[in-house]
Amino acid sequence: SVKRLEKFSNTILEVSTLRLKGEKALVMIKSDLVSVIQQAIDLCSTKFSEKHIEIIFQKDTNNSTIKGDHKFLLKCFYAVLDNAFKFSPKGGKVEIIITNEGNGFLKTTILDFGKGFSKGALENIYMPFSNLEAHFDQNTGMGLHLAKLIVDAHSVSISVGNHEQKGAIIEIIIPTIR
Repeated sequence: SVKRLEKFSNTILEVSTLRLKGEKALVMIKSDLVSVIQQAIDLCSTKFSEKHIEIIFQKDTNNSTIKGDHKFLLKCFYAVLDNAFKFSPKGGKVEIIITNEGNGFLKTTILDFGKGFSKGALENIYMPFSNLEAHFDQNTGMGLHLAKLIVDAHSVSISVGNHEQKGAIIEIIIPTIR
């Protein structure tokens, strides 16, 4: 309970900072998107292995250099992966795919193969506390809300939905720099 409360408090502070300052809260530096995502995977790997969830990370790009706040981008991808973990079945898999979209943009796609989002959840997906009924013991209800605030502060895009193979899909599109 103490760890959950601490996690929740830290998330609320980050949400408050992003709401008040937006992009002014960011420390924009040159960063490598592949490295940021690999760090997020590393942070989640113990949880994923306990549940025997396979993580598949595919990189289909020559240039993954972006400009962004490394700390907040790491939190964004961690929140998305943590969400995928919570809703993936034991022995499942999560796929992370980075592709070059052309015109200087990278698309990061995160697919899980759990139950996907309900219609009601999709309508309020970025709202804080929108999905507290599921996994209440480990869910702050703030993960995708925080991810959306981080993406918005970076002026990039995020989309959330369900894919045909059953499960959730989240796509984040970020511009590259040279």
